[in-house]
Amino acid sequence: MSYDDIPKGYFLGLNYENIQLIKEILEWIDIDNNSGNIQVIDIGSGKGFIDRILTGYYNIPVYCIESNKDRNYQSIKLQRLINDDKINRIDPDNNNNINAIKLLGSCNCKISNYESYCKVVRDALQFFNKVSISRTNNKIVIIGIKLCGDMIYELIDYQIRYREEY
Repeated sequence: MSYDDIPKGYFLGLNYENIQLIKEILEWIDIDNNSGNIQVIDIGSGKGFIDRILTGYYNIPVYCIESNKDRNYQSIKLQRLINDDKINRIDPDNNNNINAIKLLGSCNCKISNYESYCKVVRDALQFFNKVSISRTNNKIVIIGIKLCGDMIYELIDYQIRYREEY
């Protein structure tokens, strides 16, 4: 698998280690064989480096969750600069701070308990329904590149519980 075709602009601001990490995640997702039926939830998306590659280059819908409003705003702003011709705003029925830029949605929130996790997943599914391209056999991939502490274990537990309930 070669990533030489991805425009270098998508990697601006990243050091070598982070570029390698993104490439490993793309391999793990098996992006070449699955890009037509994947949707991504990125928990703790930060400035959204991988999200811009997924949406802008691979046309994969991504729903970003970031508790830091400044990071979220910077990510959206940079996405607009890179994909200015692809802007498409969506006004959801609820008051959840979602902006859609092509296939990118974002939410300012902090996942602190199971109820907040369920809300985020439901909002992400609602977003995917609104921006969905005719896809079959959709797979949702949840990533959290730099989650720390017990949060990763809690999120795994929340997802297992969520799948059992829904």
